[in-house]
Amino acid sequence: MIFALLIGGTAATHAAANELSASDIRLVRMPDGTLTVTFYVTADHNTVRRGDMLVMRPALENGNQSVELPEFTFDRRIRTPRSQQQPTTFAYSASLSYEEWMRGGRLVLRGHTLTCGEIRETRIGLLAENILYGEDTIDTTIVEVPLSTAETLARQFPFIVSNAEMEATRFDYDMPLDMGRGMTQAAQGEVERFIDVNRRGSLTVHFRQGSRTVERYFADNNRNLVDMVSAVRAIMESDDSSIVRIVLAGFASPEGSAAVNDRIAWERAVAMRDFLVANTGISPHRINIYNGGIDWAGLRQLVAESEMPDGERVIDIIDNTPAWDSGRNTGRHSELMRLGGGRAYQWMLHNLFPQLRNAAYIKVVYENK
Repeated sequence: MIFALLIGGTAATHAAANELSASDIRLVRMPDGTLTVTFYVTADHNTVRRGDMLVMRPALENGNQSVELPEFTFDRRIRTPRSQQQPTTFAYSASLSYEEWMRGGRLVLRGHTLTCGEIRETRIGLLAENILYGEDTIDTTIVEVPLSTAETLARQFPFIVSNAEMEATRFDYDMPLDMGRGMTQAAQGEVERFIDVNRRGSLTVHFRQGSRTVERYFADNNRNLVDMVSAVRAIMESDDSSIVRIVLAGFASPEGSAAVNDRIAWERAVAMRDFLVANTGISPHRINIYNGGIDWAGLRQLVAESEMPDGERVIDIIDNTPAWDSGRNTGRHSELMRLGGGRAYQWMLHNLFPQLRNAAYIKVVYENK
């Protein structure tokens, strides 16, 4: 018999310091008197800055009594290309001797960041409170609810999300799009808002400069394409879940004219839609595609993560210079080209722009049957 100790309490799931997300928190007392603590933790490359290591240690607390559990870490001391920095979900599990004082306590995460050997920025985050039950509650056997095919895949692949999660963004899938001639300002703003909300966990497929052709073995496309096609097929073939829609946006890097980049970005999105239809058999009506144009938000993030020359000035231009200022007959791209005699622009051209030529922010949205 396995006894649950969450009954009667509030299983309040929180993000530790708004950086880590935890789910499926369980505290289970075993017949031998041990307490097993399990939960899933999700983090992406934004959780820890490059060159740092985040050390997290769960703990049980109740009043002035507490006990620490084994730690876990997120290590970014070894540089990883942005295209490979996918969010990570793993199962945490630890066991300890159960003691009566633990009833009614709380489960927290304590942590610190190691930067160049120095400890920095202590964190404490609440995972669950009022754990273990009150005196008038009897022990209850846990009944495990099996995960659907899509839920199981979502634990491994963060680009798979539930319909309820995506609906929270309130994205207008019927908004007008000006195909090939550029979107209206309102429509572009809607796309940018959606991308900002859903950037984390999305999948990216890269293109060569000026290309609209999906190439399986270019950059890290092969792994991402196989993951995506396999997951979509598995959900479509399952009897417990289905695909509501797939959302994706095409993007371009800043070099070249705005009109050309706008067209290329849209055609990359179309190419990815056609690829999905051909390789999974999904109806094109279940795929929502959007023209992201030049990926300024992506460039800003890459610059912030890099050690490029004049990085702060580049970010200032992205943030405060309009894409095009008709009064001054100049714009953001021109200002970046002039900055520092072109040194910063040339650095971005070779090191950052290739990562912006993509059909990105691909997400597979599912629901359970």
